[in-house]
Amino acid sequence: MAVLCTFGVASAQQFPSVQIETQDGKTIDTKTLIDGKTPVIISFWSTTCKPCIKELDAISEQMIDWLDEADFRVVAVSVDDSRSISRAKALAASRGWTTDLMVAYDKNQD
Repeated sequence: MAVLCTFGVASAQQFPSVQIETQDGKTIDTKTLIDGKTPVIISFWSTTCKPCIKELDAISEQMIDWLDEADFRVVAVSVDDSRSISRAKALAASRGWTTDLMVAYDKNQD
């Protein structure tokens, strides 16, 4: 099941440092997701978690309307292992998440 965490006032110093891969294949540190100014919702998901997929579909569908009301970002982190990353990337792209959300992959499951 997806876990949502809001870190509106958390600083990057308090946030764990984990290397994740973005949709375009770049490796970033999770500490760079938090700037201390913009709230961030982090949703953890996997290709086998149907409630997670439904949740991200709903978030993606409402994202444009929500951004009219508040400035925030949503990061969808796949916890699928390295063997199923290509399937996770295909799923995220086919559902349109990569347009509205930042999708990242923790293939080492850190």
